[in-house]
Amino acid sequence: MTKKVQLPPELLQEAWGWISDCIGTWRDIHSKEDVEALTIEEISEGIEIHYSGGLEGFISACAALIVERNNS
Repeated sequence: MTKKVQLPPELLQEAWGWISDCIGTWRDIHSKEDVEALTIEEISEGIEIHYSGGLEGFISACAALIVERNNS
């Protein structure tokens, strides 16, 4: 059985930001309120489906971005 990748809580802000950028392009996300109402499971599933590279790719990209920010 494969272990399901989970969104680390510390990346939740990044996830909300990315999903907010997608408002209007996802069938069921039309406003900031829609984004704020999502559960962490829904966020993870949406990223897995819509982010190039899936959830693992999102986590890797965010980790690299955070390291870059911290080094600036």
